[in-house]
Amino acid sequence: MRINLFVFGTLRQNLPLHHMYLDAPPGEFTLATAAGTMFSYHNAYPVVDFEGDGTVVGEIYEVDTDDPYIRRLCDMEVGAGYTIRSITATPSEGDPITCVAFHWDRGTRYLDPVPDGDWKEYDRQIERNYALFTTDRS
Repeated sequence: MRINLFVFGTLRQNLPLHHMYLDAPPGEFTLATAAGTMFSYHNAYPVVDFEGDGTVVGEIYEVDTDDPYIRRLCDMEVGAGYTIRSITATPSEGDPITCVAFHWDRGTRYLDPVPDGDWKEYDRQIERNYALFTTDRS
């Protein structure tokens, strides 16, 4: 069965887990936003509460639920504490689309909010900030 999958973090194009599970060439996804609030889990990966009042930036992929990579992806995400939830995502062009997404419902009290709900931008800022603390010792 084919479904729309909304991804918002390390599964996005050019981020670490994308090539392991969604190795789609550029152009085979749709940029979109969804209602929710994104948090950083120790600056390592994002979690999203889709009941939050912010906006989350992500990508929509049409995937086959019979694909072994997609099954492994679901197993990994559920094993990490996410639940699979149906959401509505709005593409940058076009009408809203019903998608499935990995929702975090384990609490966010001790997590840092990602202000713009865009993990790619947040990740770039972290790298830039880390660069301020590196020293060339040559």
